Amino acid sequence: MSEKYLKALSHDFGKLFKDGNNYDVNIKVGEKPNIKIFRGHSQILVARSLYFKTAFSQEWVKKNNGIIDFEKPNMSPEIFEIILRYIYTGIIQFDILHADVLLRLLIALDELYFDDLLDDLQVHLFKQGAQWIRENFVFVYRVSLQYQKFTKLSEHVDDIIKYEPEILLESREFHELEESELLPILKQWQPKDIKVLSPRIKSSRINSKLLNNKQVKEIFKKIYVKKPKMFKSFPNEDQFKLILLEPTEYKTNCEDPTVIVFRIVELDLIIGGYNPFKLKYSSISHFSSLKAKLEYSFMFTIDNEKIKFVSILGTKDFNLKYNYIRPLNIFDFKFHFDYKNISYKQHFYPKILDGSYYNIEGLEVFKVIESD
Repeated sequence: MSEKYLKALSHDFGKLFKDGNNYDVNIKVGEKPNIKIFRGHSQILVARSLYFKTAFSQEWVKKNNGIIDFEKPNMSPEIFEIILRYIYTGIIQFDILHADVLLRLLIALDELYFDDLLDDLQVHLFKQGAQWIRENFVFVYRVSLQYQKFTKLSEHVDDIIKYEPEILLESREFHELEESELLPILKQWQPKDIKVLSPRIKSSRINSKLLNNKQVKEIFKKIYVKKPKMFKSFPNEDQFKLILLEPTEYKTNCEDPTVIVFRIVELDLIIGGYNPFKLKYSSISHFSSLKAKLEYSFMFTIDNEKIKFVSILGTKDFNLKYNYIRPLNIFDFKFHFDYKNISYKQHFYPKILDGSYYNIEGLEVFKVIESD
């Protein structure tokens, strides 16, 4: 019952944030040409934010006809609006934000002393921005050095440097690092870590006609990023194994998570995904735990040997679509006619196909063995 009242309170304060009625603060945010003025209420800002409590207590605060004029030129209006909305409503929708926005938001929350949000935000950054972090690694690394409170980010970056040094060394910005920025890296590396720079996740033993070694390695990384709390460090060559199953096994007996992959004949496109459920489920129960587990899943497409991952959109109406957790049907596909055809309907994931029915070939199902 208390949750119901808190939602109502959040909603009412959200209207106050949106309308700005009876405001007594003007906050000018950003620099030209990207400037926006926000209206606020000093009592709410002071009560909810140590930063504003300190700022508004200073004698030099400007007032014009009883209105406090405050400037924040070093922050973008987009980021500040997210934080101001949180001050009023207690809500930030991390899961709809792009990785670069999440990182800029993390920096802003640190500056404004919202320390209680930092750990959760870092976890969302890892889940939603795994590829973006690798593509912008030098920038992320510099942020991890600069902000001491970002302990989870620092640990994540250290793992990548230790186990995937090629991400750093092959970055276009690597040569821009200063000596002081390189020293922590050199202290961390041991000779055995840099002798060849070969991947620490080996996939040469994978028996697949559709996946190559590099693609399997990327799938392993994605599984790790989706479930970071399972592991103390970045996965090594023994962290995961993929074992190809016979049809009789994946139809009836498999009791492990699976990686599924097949080729669409008409498009010459490879599609697959990671299914965190055990395929032996015979009944549906405990929807909350099943919804949480569904969020670990992901899909991928492979075109011209380039793998592209697709993250789940959400699980809001998962309990209305319980049939999707039947074997092999979690990825918006249903298999028909002895696994030779599929029907497709966009539901949990972004749309990846235009049609609704296709012929397939080469279906492979691997059980994922994870070390303890």
